Amino acid sequence: MEKSQFVTAVSRNGQAMYLSEIVNHNNFGTFVKSNYMKKYYLQFIPIIMLFSFCNQQTKDYKLSKNVQKIADNLSKEKVVLFDETDSIEKFKALKNVATNEDFVYLTNSKIALLRCYAFRGLTERNYSDIRKIFYNHVNDTSSVTVHLTGSCIVDKISVHQFMLDQLHPVGSKSKYKLSRREFDKYYQFRYK
Repeated sequence: MEKSQFVTAVSRNGQAMYLSEIVNHNNFGTFVKSNYMKKYYLQFIPIIMLFSFCNQQTKDYKLSKNVQKIADNLSKEKVVLFDETDSIEKFKALKNVATNEDFVYLTNSKIALLRCYAFRGLTERNYSDIRKIFYNHVNDTSSVTVHLTGSCIVDKISVHQFMLDQLHPVGSKSKYKLSRREFDKYYQFRYK
């Protein structure tokens, strides 16, 4: 490659400076403080403000009293269940009154069981940003106890594993489920 393809910045006098010249430049501090660099730092300020605003919105979000009451009641359960039991009735009640925003908020709950039920609610509703929530929980190793439908199998799995199972390429009804390749990638990354 030609040296001209490695132009990294323009110096004060308008000449192109290459990475090697910048690093070896006697006045590197002067270069960093130059108007050129200030211009690029200023471009990042709106992005930083946007992220701060989005983070603040999540912190300020409040569940309605009805949703909070059902979520509190559901959080007292010990096991995530998939068959017709009292827990499922509580989950159905929550699903009937909670908005997608409520469920998104609950995916960040301190209670692992609520994170799972909220994620399940969003997958059942075909929430379009479900994968973003999944990616945010890749390292969520909190455990939940799961009881599988039609069996006496009880298993303890991580929240991430629960979410991964909800996006299974064959078992999920969500139209935003993972492909077999994506599923295998996450499964091998986390569990092998």
